[in-house]
Amino acid sequence: MKQGIKFEHLATEVFIMLCKDKEYEKVEHNVILDGPDGPRQIDVLICGKVGPFEAKTIIECKDYNRNVNVTALDALYSKLLDVSAQKAVMVARKGFTNGAKKKARRLGISLCTLHSMEHEKWKFDIEIPILITEFACEKISPSMIFTAVTEKVNFQDFLSVSDIPLWREVAEYWNNNEIECPTAETKHVFIPNIEKPHWVYVPDGRKMEISDLTITMHLTRTYYFGYANDLKSSRYIEFIEKNERKVFFNPNDLSNYREKMTKYRNLEDIPKVVDPLNIKIKLLMQPDMKIKNA
Repeated sequence: MKQGIKFEHLATEVFIMLCKDKEYEKVEHNVILDGPDGPRQIDVLICGKVGPFEAKTIIECKDYNRNVNVTALDALYSKLLDVSAQKAVMVARKGFTNGAKKKARRLGISLCTLHSMEHEKWKFDIEIPILITEFACEKISPSMIFTAVTEKVNFQDFLSVSDIPLWREVAEYWNNNEIECPTAETKHVFIPNIEKPHWVYVPDGRKMEISDLTITMHLTRTYYFGYANDLKSSRYIEFIEKNERKVFFNPNDLSNYREKMTKYRNLEDIPKVVDPLNIKIKLLMQPDMKIKNA
């Protein structure tokens, strides 16, 4: 596959990710549209709806080693008129001449540069910092009051209450609530949503009643710092006239962030950077239980 076609595929992937409403926006690569003097080839076409009307955006891709000049803008504007599109976008790897930028502003054409860390030629030099804030539940400590009905009581007897696994209750509470963790280590207590009366099984098969059931979650907050440049799947697009940048990457690339990124306990120790990509990760570890006996 020619490099120019690969660059068009890259642009198609990025604009698919940029489309917010997949029901009303469709992104296609290498589309032929009718023009007054014959068919016109469109590198990337976005079709969307504005109310009852359909709008077309045509995108031209230039995988040049040099800045795109005003001639390319003239050609794109001609294509815009020929296919009756509402918007035109020029995407380049290198950039644009001052004349091209001036012409684009006058014609209403958007200019973008596009990069990808998957290909040496398309890599971006600008460092894009990533800051991961990890909230982890390291262990849980259920607390309950009971009067033993047997001499032999096992730890495993308390993993479920009223036939409901406590770890499932913790997971549901963890996933459905925003729990504050203001310091590096925090304890958070909650009452599980289990219908009373509460009981557990003892080894001989009987039910033993318990009361005052609470669960303490032992939470930690840790920071991990790195750069999107180190992620192979990173794509970076800059909208020239807006001075706006967007970065995309496969979340699976962060699966080993604990090994690949630098760990910090305190936010003030992290290198001072501007506008890092902020990512929040919540982890639920295996339980560690302690039972209180009356």
